[in-house]
Amino acid sequence: MIVGTMATYPPRQRSMLAAVARIAPQLDVLNVVLNEYVSVPPELLSFGNVNAIRPEEDTKDTGKFLPDHRGADWVFLLDDDIVYPENYVTDSIAAMQALGPGRLVGSYYGAVYRKPQLRNKTLSGLNRYRKELFRRRGQVRDSLKVDAGLQQAIVVDELGTGVMISRPEYLPDFESVRSAQKFIDVRMARWCFEKGITQVCLPRPAGYLGLVEHEETIYTGFTTKRHPAVTREIQEYALRNPLAGQHFQCGGDSRGNF
Repeated sequence: MIVGTMATYPPRQRSMLAAVARIAPQLDVLNVVLNEYVSVPPELLSFGNVNAIRPEEDTKDTGKFLPDHRGADWVFLLDDDIVYPENYVTDSIAAMQALGPGRLVGSYYGAVYRKPQLRNKTLSGLNRYRKELFRRRGQVRDSLKVDAGLQQAIVVDELGTGVMISRPEYLPDFESVRSAQKFIDVRMARWCFEKGITQVCLPRPAGYLGLVEHEETIYTGFTTKRHPAVTREIQEYALRNPLAGQHFQCGGDSRGNF
């Protein structure tokens, strides 16, 4: 059984319904966690495989982990602002299977934390390097963006949970992540590092996934503010994986053990 879970809230209803229309036909079951909704949008009722969930509390982005995924063969964690292609599920399962056996989770967004680097000796390059020098460990990273192409699978420090695929046994339960509202990717990355689960950014052509623009996002409203508590959690795994940034090789784990 292939299960997907998406968390959303009312201002995203239009893009959520569009995402559901594209992804629901590809899944056996799609859980939609309706944060802050007083009733289920009637449009969702037209999808026979959608399980609408109105949680007692606002779970925000952690709602992707609210349902019990045990018993599924594959779990897709989904965002409400992604344009998923019509073969997303089959493509993603094939990409994961191509990695071979192992304790793996995959995604189409990844981040690799690094030390400050002087990449070029131009004025802009020097200014960027100077800024990086004053940032704490865990605040400098390179991102493999959702809509960018990637020729080969890359081991990363952190994955985006909105475009993630995993076996259910490699996902934390809700109680383990419920305190990570607005930084669920960080909590998931820490979980994987502690459990020896390899995080892999999956290959795809440029433009394979699309993004719906919203004025209000967790990234602009929270992530860019570099909250000290979140940075401290990032420091639990940042710069500690010698394989991060390298092409994935079958048989390794997230801490470089073979």
